[in-house]
Amino acid sequence: MVKWFFFSLLILASFSNSSDAGIDSIANSICRVNNGHGFCTGWCYKEDADHYYIITAGHFTGGLTDDMDIKVNLYHSGEIKTVCAKKVFHIYEEKTVNDLSVVKIKKTDLGDYPKLG
Repeated sequence: MVKWFFFSLLILASFSNSSDAGIDSIANSICRVNNGHGFCTGWCYKEDADHYYIITAGHFTGGLTDDMDIKVNLYHSGEIKTVCAKKVFHIYEEKTVNDLSVVKIKKTDLGDYPKLG
């Protein structure tokens, strides 16, 4: 429990380092991840020149191979944008706090959708 508290603080601190961080930027970073069997929450925590990186639960993507498409649903002003994602990191160990996955989406797949985070 304590580890999750500190992990949450770390995530929130990453938003506070941004000069334009606020409720809107945090809300724009939240998404829904679909593995073909169900849904899980995710949020964009990082970007580079070509991709956004989204954190989600490791147990959710555990059975998927790295080349399987995962769908990400993004929400903005009542609109839903669905894009394909690829798993880039995964760790899950039962009965531990190791339950984390990172997927990436291509910025070009977003078209004119607003910037995440």
